[in-house]
Amino acid sequence: MHWLPAALALLAVAGLADVISAVFRNTIIQLSVPDALRGRLMGVQMAVVTGGPRIGDAESGAVAAAFGTSASVVSGGLACIAGALVLARLLPAFTHQKAPAAQPPAETAPAADAAS
Repeated sequence: MHWLPAALALLAVAGLADVISAVFRNTIIQLSVPDALRGRLMGVQMAVVTGGPRIGDAESGAVAAAFGTSASVVSGGLACIAGALVLARLLPAFTHQKAPAAQPPAETAPAADAAS
């Protein structure tokens, strides 16, 4: 991109998409993982979120050194699209994620009734 305003606008759109993706990931984990495993899975998710981009940085740097920056950007984008399509094909239930039915809140006795 050679025009800064367009680059900044596209960067903002990418940041928004990343935030929406993070909200979806966290919501799916919170709603579908049993309480006993939620902390462990959140730890794994955090490791992926912090470590995954570093792997991408190394890959894009290696491709840029070998083939140039344009090839690095284009091949990285195509690899992301291909990966998303492969995962959607391999995990069809993931694309149709549904929230579990809401449970009614447990009734609690008022404090005055509990004391008597």
